[in-house]
Amino acid sequence: MRRAEKEKELRAWGMSDDDIKRMLGNDNTEDGGFGVFPENWRVFEVFWRVKHQWHVVVGNSGVFYQGLRYPAVESVLRMLKIDDTEDIFNGLNIMELAAKKVLNED
Repeated sequence: MRRAEKEKELRAWGMSDDDIKRMLGNDNTEDGGFGVFPENWRVFEVFWRVKHQWHVVVGNSGVFYQGLRYPAVESVLRMLKIDDTEDIFNGLNIMELAAKKVLNED
């Protein structure tokens, strides 16, 4: 997927221009931006589509994100007509673990 197509899709999801620039990076990496490698774009796309589908526990000690709701992940994979579900799911698990570390920080 070309950069212009990625930008258009991210705008359709409601992402701001600044967030798109940070997500896709630019020619000047001095600003701390980062990009998504083409081979990881599909995994990111699925992760972005299920970003609100977390099992969350709320208690006296606060909010704890347990993990993504896998039925929602399965629905997104089916709706996007993704065939290589095992590879995407493996990549999604890596992103999920990294996100949990950030989301569950005190």
